[in-house]
Amino acid sequence: MYYSERYQDHNNALDKFVLIFNKTSKLNNFDLSMFVQKIENFRDDGWIKFPDSSSIKYDFEKRFTYYPSYEKFQFQDLGQFERKIAKSEIVLSIQSSTDEIGFIFGFHSDFLKEEKKYISSKTSSGYEKTAKRFTKRFIEVSYKDMSPFQKMLMNCYEHKNFSYSGCKLND
Repeated sequence: MYYSERYQDHNNALDKFVLIFNKTSKLNNFDLSMFVQKIENFRDDGWIKFPDSSSIKYDFEKRFTYYPSYEKFQFQDLGQFERKIAKSEIVLSIQSSTDEIGFIFGFHSDFLKEEKKYISSKTSSGYEKTAKRFTKRFIEVSYKDMSPFQKMLMNCYEHKNFSYSGCKLND
């Protein structure tokens, strides 16, 4: 994380997200569980476990800019740093709105279909010019009801296709 002063806010947002995810999963009889990587490994933020105990790893980010609230994401495509996409063990990127009532997610397999773009990104110490990829293949979900997200994950799991098209199967 390039803003060390945001670690605690990020971790609190992640803990809240996982708590809501697991409550929703139990309430709707999904056999899904989400876990947080409690020891910082500078790789992933945790994993989602499926009915057969297989799992996928995810990257979680609380957005402090450009996504103030649910249905207010300010772009037509979702961006992700190449350094995160390059971590082959991570399958999914989840980005929470600043107020933590909505989130967007995209699969790394969809980002990888796109060209790298080198653009400047603000960091706590200035700017860096680094590779990012952008995809229009992302989905927004409300914290109020995470069941659509969980249904999409189950579609991906059942079809062994963790991508936008895989999660949209059986709509």
